[in-house]
Amino acid sequence: MDFGNFQDFLHSKVPILLTAVLVWRGWKCWKDSKWFELIGSVAFYLVLMDITTEKYLILALVRWFLKLFGVQI
Repeated sequence: MDFGNFQDFLHSKVPILLTAVLVWRGWKCWKDSKWFELIGSVAFYLVLMDITTEKYLILALVRWFLKLFGVQI
């Protein structure tokens, strides 16, 4: 099976769609003054973008922070 087209889709279209959803969700949370939902949405967006772009920078930062407290992943 050839997954080349699927990977092209993941790297080109998914970040655009995720950004559009975050902007919509951010506007909705901002309008209703739901600050914790806004922060949660941004954090979830960062993790999803980290996974779809395969850079894993945010996850490496979380892993490093947890390692400071002795948590091994």
